[in-house]
Amino acid sequence: MPKLQGVITGLLFFFCMSAYAQTGVTAEQVLNRYVEKTGGEKRWKSVHTTMFRGVVTLENGDSIVFAVVKAPNKYYIKTTTPDGVWATIYRSGVGVSVHSGKIDTIYDKQKLDDLKLQSSILPDMEYKKLMYKMELSGVQKLDNIDYYEIKLISPNGSTTWNYYDKKTGLLRMINYENKSKATFPEYKEFNGCLYPDRELLKLPDGRVIDMVLKGIMVNIPIDERLFNF
Repeated sequence: MPKLQGVITGLLFFFCMSAYAQTGVTAEQVLNRYVEKTGGEKRWKSVHTTMFRGVVTLENGDSIVFAVVKAPNKYYIKTTTPDGVWATIYRSGVGVSVHSGKIDTIYDKQKLDDLKLQSSILPDMEYKKLMYKMELSGVQKLDNIDYYEIKLISPNGSTTWNYYDKKTGLLRMINYENKSKATFPEYKEFNGCLYPDRELLKLPDGRVIDMVLKGIMVNIPIDERLFNF
């Protein structure tokens, strides 16, 4: 077993060095560039709370999304649909889902990894701190545009692939393990920082969910009761 682990380690090292040789950059450098292109580390670190409102277009009508982040470890999201209201609350490592007055604790460790990431003001700035493995796979050409492809593995093994536009540095697409795909065709400036203004989420069954950001408020007082459960 130790010998096999050594072989695997060597292969991973070779893979990472090959990607660097092809691109001349590392995964961390690509992520840092995104931080700078969207506002810069100093400005992002000055943001402690964000409140989002958006509209999601679904087959059965529009839904309203309301989300709050209070760094470094609190996150709340509520979706109001024609069929009811769903909410997810995360606080310091514990997450719950709420629907029709019923509260269910979230035990899935990979889901908790994702909620912890979402409780960050800018997830792309926190991957290293949150102990994600970051691997630059190389440059991928999609629709005649070159993207840096970065494989991100959470502490509990959840994997996503982020695609950053080689020319602009902006995150344009995320591929998930369940075969769904999020694209971010538009960005908009709020308080000196760039945020994705629209997200298109393609589900494994081919359906597309279209979410448009309607507003962001930053550094406003947040009622702590929002994170109670």
